[in-house]
Amino acid sequence: MKSSKSILITLIALVALALPLQLAAQHTRYKLIDIGTFGGPTSQTNGESVVITNEGTVVGGADTSTPCPYFSGLISPAFKWQNGVMTELALLPGGCFSFAGATNSHDGLIVGGADNGLIDPLTDVPELRAVIWQGGQIIDLGTLGGSNSVADAVNNRGQVIGVAENTIPDPFDFGGTIIGGLPSPTEWHAFLWQDGVMRDLGTLGGPDSAVAAVNERGQIAGISFTNSTPNPTTGFPTLAPFLWQKGKMLDLGTLGGSFGVSAHLNNRGQVVGFSDLAGDLAAHPYLWDGGRMTDLGVLGGTFGLANWINDAGEVRILIQEFPTEADALAAEQFLISYYGRKDLGTGCLINMTDGGEGTSGRVHSEETRHKDR
Repeated sequence: MKSSKSILITLIALVALALPLQLAAQHTRYKLIDIGTFGGPTSQTNGESVVITNEGTVVGGADTSTPCPYFSGLISPAFKWQNGVMTELALLPGGCFSFAGATNSHDGLIVGGADNGLIDPLTDVPELRAVIWQGGQIIDLGTLGGSNSVADAVNNRGQVIGVAENTIPDPFDFGGTIIGGLPSPTEWHAFLWQDGVMRDLGTLGGPDSAVAAVNERGQIAGISFTNSTPNPTTGFPTLAPFLWQKGKMLDLGTLGGSFGVSAHLNNRGQVVGFSDLAGDLAAHPYLWDGGRMTDLGVLGGTFGLANWINDAGEVRILIQEFPTEADALAAEQFLISYYGRKDLGTGCLINMTDGGEGTSGRVHSEETRHKDR
C-alpha cells in the first residue's frame, strides 16, 4: 500500500456515490492519444476550463521549432485538434505566442491570449491580449486602458470572461501575486465581453478583481479585494469570492479569514472554492449556495480546495497532506455521510472507494473485486 502521507490527495465526492451493478460490470477502455506539436518540444492545454467539447474538439497551445525574433522562446501558436488533425490558430500580427484556454460547444468559439509583438514598457515582457478565434480569424478584444488582458472562459451564449489591466497604479501586483504570471504595476479588473463590447465588472471595493468561471445563465464567479488595507497575516487586502449577476457583484464572504477564492460554479449558481479560517493559518473548501457559505472541512490537514461542482451539486475536493491512513479514512467517511449514497434504481450500492480501506492506497477488497466482475 502506498504511503498515506501524500502531498496532495484527491478526494472526489463522486466516490461516495454508488453505481448500479451492470454499470460497474462494464469496463470502459480508453485510448491515450498524443496530440503532438507543431515541430517543437511541447504542447499543453489549460487544466482549469473547458478545453474539450462533447464533439471531441480539444484546444491548447503547441511549440514550433522556430525561435521568436523579438523575445526569448519558440514561436508557439494556439491549436484546435479534432478528428486526429491539429490545426494551427492564427497569431496576432507581429506576435510569437498564443494559447487557447477554453472553447464552447455551441458555435466553436475559442478564447485565450496572444502577444501582439510589442514589449510592455512597464514590465519589459511581451504585451498579452485577450483574443477570440472564430471563423478562422483572431480578434483582439482589447484592454481596460492598460497594456494587457487575457480571456479565461466562454459559455454557449458567447459570453467571454477574463481579466484586463487599466492604468491605475496598483501597489499589490495583483497580476503577479494573486493571479500569477501576469506581473503589473497597474490594476487588473474582471471583464465580460459580449457582442463586441468589453464590460468592466468592477471590484468589491478594493483595487483588483479577477474571474474564475461563467455558467450558461451568465452568472460569473471570481475574486476581488474588498479594500486597500493590507492584512498583517497575508500582506494583502482582504480577498473575497464574488458572484456577479444581473449587473451586480455580490460579496460571498469568507470562513473567517482574510483570503477567500472561488474556483467554479454550476448552472444553479452554486459556487465552490476555498477560504482561510480566522487567523489565516488554515484554509478549508466551501460550498456557497443561496446566500450561505458551508465549510466542507479537511479532516486531518490544514488546507482543502473545492475546485469543481456539477449541476447535481456534487463537489470535487482536494485535501492536502493527511498525517495517517486513519485521517484519509475519516475524510472519506465524512464525504460519504455528507453526500450519501445513490441508488440508481437497481437496489445495488457499490462504494467505489472500498469503504475507506485506503484513500491513498486504493487497495480493493475481495467484496469490491467480486462486485466489479
